[in-house]
Amino acid sequence: MRKFRDVHFTLRIVTGSIILLHGLLRIIFINKHIDFVFQNFSDLVATETILLVGAALFPFIEFFTGLLIITNVAIKRSLVAGFFISIIMVGFILIAGLYPRLIYHSVVFALLFLLTDKQNKLRARRLI
Repeated sequence: MRKFRDVHFTLRIVTGSIILLHGLLRIIFINKHIDFVFQNFSDLVATETILLVGAALFPFIEFFTGLLIITNVAIKRSLVAGFFISIIMVGFILIAGLYPRLIYHSVVFALLFLLTDKQNKLRARRLI
């Protein structure tokens, strides 16, 4: 039982850290991130306002989602938010043809899936 919890703890810290650091880097270099979004995705979104708001808010949402996963606060909702963020980013990446960026999102998606699976098993063991 202890080994299972250690694996779950490590997986949660690694997944949350990756998401948190990715969001933090985007926050630190917010101007470069917004320029990147405008250069690559301006053809996909009808209005620049929506694109600007999304580009400015997404790094903060990503940062706080990673922080919630690390601290194990509202973990189920945090994992759902992580999946939602990854799906949106993968969609934009696929449409824009930025395929090398899929490596990060594939790793994050796999880690979120494993963490969700471990979380469900941990919950099932508590009920028994």
